[in-house]
Amino acid sequence: MIPELGLFAVILAFLLAATQATLSLVGAQRGNATLMAVARPAAQGQFLFMVVAFGCLAYSFLVNDFSVLNVAENSFTELPKIYRFTATWGSHEGSMLLWTLILSLWTFAVTLWSRHLPEDMSARVLGVMGLVSTGFLVYVLLASNPFLRLIPAPTNGNDLNPLLQDPGMVFHPPMLYMGYVGFSVAFAFAIAAGRALFPGVLGVRLPAILAAAGFERDDIRVLFTTHSIPTAMAATSGPPGRFDVNGAYVAQHRAAIEAVLDEVRARGGAIPVWSLVYQSRSGSPHVPWLEPDINDALRDAHTGGMRAAIVVPIGFVSDHVEVVWDLDHELAATAAGLGVRLVRVPTVGSHPVFLDALAELVQAHLTGTPPEPAGPAPLMPS
Repeated sequence: MIPELGLFAVILAFLLAATQATLSLVGAQRGNATLMAVARPAAQGQFLFMVVAFGCLAYSFLVNDFSVLNVAENSFTELPKIYRFTATWGSHEGSMLLWTLILSLWTFAVTLWSRHLPEDMSARVLGVMGLVSTGFLVYVLLASNPFLRLIPAPTNGNDLNPLLQDPGMVFHPPMLYMGYVGFSVAFAFAIAAGRALFPGVLGVRLPAILAAAGFERDDIRVLFTTHSIPTAMAATSGPPGRFDVNGAYVAQHRAAIEAVLDEVRARGGAIPVWSLVYQSRSGSPHVPWLEPDINDALRDAHTGGMRAAIVVPIGFVSDHVEVVWDLDHELAATAAGLGVRLVRVPTVGSHPVFLDALAELVQAHLTGTPPEPAGPAPLMPS
């Protein structure tokens, strides 16, 4: 009866993990608070049932229930009780159950210490961890079931592997798994942070992650970067007399940044310390281009006390080779030399929100009703 109870607990944990993964991610995508609210209780219930399942297997070992195949193959009546308990994870099946138990423990910990995060961020994190748990629990149920019965039951077992009958084995596997499985938390935060466009990333996600890594908000700077051009070219961009000496080129980038920051405010995020910087300068060194260069800006900010930088390629729509070289190689090397933690926001690329916006603009022009430009001047005459 106890092994069947343990198996039933694993099944319930699987159902809760699948619910946690599905509803929380869908809720975060749709902004549905009711669905996102499912994440925490589902994760906590999953942990509870995994404790029950592991307890049932441990009990079967402690009472020498050789009708359980796992017990018969990895224990015997004369084995000391401490090693009967450690035999719970002395087999592949038991190790996988311990793995999923610790994974649920880490998920439970996230439910307790993520309450200061925005609800959609914590829902995404728990959703990703729910997906990971679902995968492992499916494997346990289909290919590594530790509760299989052996009928008829033998009177004694085969003994535990002598190499595992050591005091160190009481502590080593659980401590090892705590470290290994704990990386799932970092993975889940990384995946959750990568799901947002600029406003969500700047407003709540990356600052929250950097804060969790020990950085204060005042230690962080946001560098909005775009392609530098000659100052003479910038000055003549846009209708004459409508802009300052930097013309429409700089004005429209600043308008785009302000639109991002307005969205940050709307989401309740704090406005980060930011600046507009430039990259990809080329041509004659005697021809002045827009400044500051992003590498120079990073050095100056570091001198002023910055310890972490979030780089936002606001002037680019894809991670083409120039963006990758300038930011992921040259700037990354500069940051490493300064000891600055660098986080680079991806360009919008093929993100569905960006593609929808382009499709709406194309459709609007096809129907003869182009929308008003969001910036201070149209890029082209309408």
